[in-house]
Amino acid sequence: MINDLALQIHEQTQEYAQLQQVVAQADSVRDTVSLLEWITAQIGQWSDVFIAISPLLPPQIVATLRGDAVRIRRQLASSRDEFAAQNFQQATKLTQLKPKVERLLSGTKDAWCAYAEAHVAPFVELTNIAERLPKMAQKLETIVGYLANARKLAQDLPPKTDTVQQFHAHLARLDTLLSDLDGLPGDVRVFLDKLIRGTATFADVTQTVFDWCRAEGLADKLRVARF
Repeated sequence: MINDLALQIHEQTQEYAQLQQVVAQADSVRDTVSLLEWITAQIGQWSDVFIAISPLLPPQIVATLRGDAVRIRRQLASSRDEFAAQNFQQATKLTQLKPKVERLLSGTKDAWCAYAEAHVAPFVELTNIAERLPKMAQKLETIVGYLANARKLAQDLPPKTDTVQQFHAHLARLDTLLSDLDGLPGDVRVFLDKLIRGTATFADVTQTVFDWCRAEGLADKLRVARF
């Protein structure tokens, strides 16, 4: 009777151990599938956007990002093959791959933001000037709106290729709206920039600046500040 009880306990222990193994395998399968799906989705979205923005980025940065992506895809394909062969212990490898994917996305975002912000910057300057000119008053609200949209899109990696097109459409619209300021003489641009910053002096009021102020109806609106 004691022997039977011991045998029964041994069998139950084995069954429990097998059950634990099944549960652990199920957890591993679930984690592996989750990571495979996440990495695949991220790389797929990245690829679409990268194709759209790569012609806009410096070649060295493009080459680095492309090389990182190739290595990630290679590791991802290897994990898929092993998973298909019923080797379900891929969660650890994929967990180590996840930070590489995040760095790829972060690096691509930084490159895009540098490009986008550099192209938005001239319109920020022109908008600051436009805010001081009476003749631009009717366009100003529209200009500020397009500028805000462009700056927003310049702050993050585009989620899709349409966003890249939208960004350039905003810049094109700003270029049209601010075209009246493109032909400003250099002296006038320097004077207005200093005026905005509060650093303009009489030395900046050249004959060209004075004639332009009179033509724009600004001669009686600008004031001399105290020393």
